[in-house]
Amino acid sequence: MAAHRLFFRFAAIIAIIVGLFIIIVGFLILFSKNSPLGTLVGLLLFIFLALIGGFELASFRSLWGREVGSWRTTMMIAIISAVTLSPLLFLGSSVLITFNSNILVMPIQSLLIFFGMVLLAVFQIVIVIMLYVWRKDFMPSQQEIEIAMKRMTASTVKTASECPNCHELVEKDWVLCPQCGTPLPRMCANCGNLLTVKSEKCPSCGQIMEPPEAINKTIDTLKKLSEEEARPEARSVRFARLAEVYLKAGETDQALESYRKAIHYTEFDRKRCNFMVKMAVVLDSSGRQDDAFKLLDAALDLDAEDASGARNLKNQILARDTAQRALESHKAGNVPEALQLAEKALAIDPADFRGVGFIKATDLVGKANALLKEGKKEEALKLLDEAIRLDPNDVSGAAKKREQLVPTKKKKRKKK
Repeated sequence: MAAHRLFFRFAAIIAIIVGLFIIIVGFLILFSKNSPLGTLVGLLLFIFLALIGGFELASFRSLWGREVGSWRTTMMIAIISAVTLSPLLFLGSSVLITFNSNILVMPIQSLLIFFGMVLLAVFQIVIVIMLYVWRKDFMPSQQEIEIAMKRMTASTVKTASECPNCHELVEKDWVLCPQCGTPLPRMCANCGNLLTVKSEKCPSCGQIMEPPEAINKTIDTLKKLSEEEARPEARSVRFARLAEVYLKAGETDQALESYRKAIHYTEFDRKRCNFMVKMAVVLDSSGRQDDAFKLLDAALDLDAEDASGARNLKNQILARDTAQRALESHKAGNVPEALQLAEKALAIDPADFRGVGFIKATDLVGKANALLKEGKKEEALKLLDEAIRLDPNDVSGAAKKREQLVPTKKKKRKKK
């Protein structure tokens, strides 16, 4: 390997000489009064040779250090340079050799230059051959590959492709959803064990979870950018972007503080309301519903038209909490309280049943049965239809009951 290193360092020096030589020859061809080429052809040739020479000079670093991954480019440059030197030898000989048939009448300087060109061409061909033979020198060692693979395995975390709450697309390195602050499900790539929000080590297999470097670098960049002097609105936008990146990293408190600064710098009430709603979403996801409600009420005071959706978010939180209490009461066997809470949750947010529709539907089925005993079939069917709407999974048995009352007509198959 020491011999390889010495050869490629020698090749790097040759690359500099060849690169400069090709550029100089192109320059001489362009400005030589005795050049057999026309001005336009000479200019085009000079541009071509200058590019080849420049590439040859650029290959010095790759050859000297045998840079990993640079073999293909270096090989291509070496081949092009070797091919380019052949016609240059012909052009050089036509200029240097006199028109006499005896080559010995050439001045000694011309002979030295000509044979120097031949020697450079030979060196360049040898470099091409050795690049092909020793191409593995430009590839990472097995030890480097194993270290890289180990690092990739340690930092890899399996996550969902979308947020389980707002269903926005998320990336594998994110800890919290930047849209709603919901903790994203994260699993160890080694054993598949579920990880907590800030897990640094898998509790099951002990795999180390390296922090996402890209997010940390983005945070550092945005922090510096946010503190720079700029128009207030520009700083407001920067702090809002910083807050979203903090959420991706799982830094809830820093995200909230960045949103506060975004609110401080903007002079538009609707932008303030929008940031307040985003803060309320994060607070709610963190279990701080009281603080979330205060922010939402403040946003409603600033913007009576509620363009930011503060009222809708507040209703969703109330409906969710009420529905949760209803499910707990139903599980405990307190049916009257569960029904009352379920009705309240449905009244707050009728478009989203929050999993309590079956409680109301069960009560409607009971009322429908009572009406059937009184012979009021039509009224009973209306209640069953409402129960089916509330309970599409038919936990209450509403759909089954209706089928018994009004069997669905099945189409008879026609005999062929």
